[in-house]
Parts: sequence; C-alpha cells; structure tokens
Amino acid sequence: TQVNIGSSNGATNVKNDLNVDGKITVGSSAGSTSTIDSADTTFYLANTTAENLYMGGAATTVEIGSTTGTTTVNNNLTVDGQATFEQDLQLKGGDLTTNQTTFNLINAVAETVNFAGAGTTVNIGSTTGTTIVKNALQANADVEIRGGDLTTNQSTFNLVNTNATTVNFAGGANTVNIAAPGSATNIA
Repeated sequence: TQVNIGSSNGATNVKNDLNVDGKITVGSSAGSTSTIDSADTTFYLANTTAENLYMGGAATTVEIGSTTGTTTVNNNLTVDGQATFEQDLQLKGGDLTTNQTTFNLINAVAETVNFAGAGTTVNIGSTTGTTIVKNALQANADVEIRGGDLTTNQSTFNLVNTNATTVNFAGGANTVNIAAPGSATNIA
C-alpha cells in the first residue's frame, strides 16, 4: 500500500514528532539530488539509541563539515581497505599534532616504514634530550657530527674497521692524541 501526502510541488509541514517504523526514502529517480536539511543551527541525526550507524555505503565522495571549524571523532578512527584495496590517509593541512606528552606513530605491526621520502631537510627531536635508534643505522651519504664527541658505552669500539682501504683521519689537526698514557698502540 502507498499513501501520498501533498502535491508534487510545494512543502508538507509536520509540526509534531514523526515516528516512522519503516524506511524513509528521499528522491524518486536515479541521478536526482535529494536534501535533508534543517533551519536550526544545531541538528541531531541518529543521536540517541542507535549504536551502529551506517552512512553513505555506496558513496564514492563523502564530505563532512565546513572548510573552517573542527570535526571531532570521539572514538578511535580506522581507515579500512576492503578486499585487495589499500586505502590511504591524506592530510592536506601542514600539521599532525597531539595534546598528549606521549605519541605513538605506527608503533605496532608495520615492519617496514617509509618516512619523508621526498624530504630534503628532516628534523628529528628537540635540541636537548636523546634520540635513540635501536637497530643498526645506515647513512647513504656523509655524516656530519656537530657535537664535540663520538662516544660509546662499550669496552671495544671499531671505527672504519672493514672495507675501506684508504682512511684519511684528522687532516686538519695540529695535535692528535691516541690512547691513554702508558698503554700500547699497535700499528700493523
């Protein structure tokens, strides 16, 4: 059965609560543009009772919010690819920030992490504190140390100990100190 209310143009006003036990379909033909709008500045959509909310299941473009203001997601946010598709997250703003003193970024599962592939200048860490690299560190270009020390907490330290057949060392030094006084210095 079908009940038609009102003419094909104009407006039908409902001034009390409207309870619908079935489905509400907006729009009558494919390709038409339908609108659910509110004259109020605050509008609640499925804001009570519903614990599972599905929206835009067939949508290929979804826009939320104005170009200014804040969009808040109160729970964890998952960007989930289906089947064999990989879904990316693109930030068009200039910052990814947090209000927490501890922030974990890709801290589980991923074993290969590619970072700042186009970066010509990459700044890591504060001007004080410690930056820890837990695995072997490979630099594909020169390494410049602007601090005054290259130190180790190990009793044995190998410096350029394999591969290099020509080693240039302390080329601008006026004084070179090697080993502690009274110790043996072996030159092969």
